[in-house]
Amino acid sequence: MKNFYVFVVLGLFLFSVGCSDDTKDLNWGFSTDESVLPIKTDIKLIDSLVRESFVLQVTYKDKKFTVPCELVNDSIVYLDKTFEKWYQVISQLPNLQTLYKGENEIELFETKQDLFAKLEYKIIKSSLPFESVQTKAGTGLIGTVTLYDDVNYKDRSISYFASINQYSEDNYLDDEGSGYFNDKTSSLKVFYTDSDTNYCAIFTGYENSYYGGRTLVITSTGTTNVPNLKNIPCGSGNWNDRISSLTFQIAER
Repeated sequence: MKNFYVFVVLGLFLFSVGCSDDTKDLNWGFSTDESVLPIKTDIKLIDSLVRESFVLQVTYKDKKFTVPCELVNDSIVYLDKTFEKWYQVISQLPNLQTLYKGENEIELFETKQDLFAKLEYKIIKSSLPFESVQTKAGTGLIGTVTLYDDVNYKDRSISYFASINQYSEDNYLDDEGSGYFNDKTSSLKVFYTDSDTNYCAIFTGYENSYYGGRTLVITSTGTTNVPNLKNIPCGSGNWNDRISSLTFQIAER
């Protein structure tokens, strides 16, 4: 019996030594070979990829600003702290009107009346809304606006039309007829296709449904392209994925 115990103890000792030697080569799923280690990510490189620099031109009454900006994770960062402080106040106006004047250029107004006085155009009062928001292009239509689901006119789109006698309106872009475009628009194009310069096409996008909240107004006497609504301020954010209702009509001088 004594020999049996000696044999057992000796066997356990040899087994433990063998395991100890084997563990030297075990990595438990983790490699120490640098050739197969995960690639080290440069955080600065990633940061640079999500930043886009641009210059914003802003006019408000007698004030004119040229503002260096960065688009960081789809949010505007104003690098001019004087402008940032001023805009934090003006942006709180619940019905602030934004007139798009060209890429990265806007003019701000407190009321729609002030904006249209500056435009020198007036909406044709005899014009009537189309019976359907799905009206397609046809005889007499001289205006088209196309909304896109992504920047630079990509992904899904939906179009609205206008003539001298009729206009488009959509009080809530959240149904099948509107392509479920509520808070989806990231770029758009406005077309005026007539040669009469006494008229223009006017698109008005509203921040809220049923034509409420802040507005973005875009005019066209030919073709007006807005490639990226992320660069246009709206309140504390921007106009990207912000439009919930709209009107599109022809105006005259």
